[in-house]
Amino acid sequence: MIYALRSAAWNSSDSRREFEWRAALSLWTAMAAMIGILLSVKDVKIDLAIKVGGAVLVAILAFLHASFTHGIQEANRYDRDLADHYDDFIETEFLSSPCPTLINPAWQALKDRREKRRGTTILTNYSHRFQFLVTLLFGVCLIGVLVSK
Repeated sequence: MIYALRSAAWNSSDSRREFEWRAALSLWTAMAAMIGILLSVKDVKIDLAIKVGGAVLVAILAFLHASFTHGIQEANRYDRDLADHYDDFIETEFLSSPCPTLINPAWQALKDRREKRRGTTILTNYSHRFQFLVTLLFGVCLIGVLVSK
């Protein structure tokens, strides 16, 4: 029963991460399509107001994407902490050994990884950092194309 609760919390985090990546890929596809459309149009002059509006739009998209990934990270942290709570319960109730050498080394490695993961933020979470940097890269490219027109 406890293991089923732990698995449910962990699977909730995994399914949320899948949704997070789908949303990021959709955003990047839309930005890449916009860049492609702007590059394919020849001999068009874009007003300064549209260029500024595009830069503001890119800033808003980057902020929304960072906010979205932060919310996902917080929800994942809650689910993982809940899974860790169940892991700790399993360890103390069922796996405690009177002799420390009898503790499963794989379980100890999992416990060490949990302790390391507890301090992650958007700056230390490589997945969120990568997503945000790709969004910024597409944004800079989009602004560059707008400015060049």
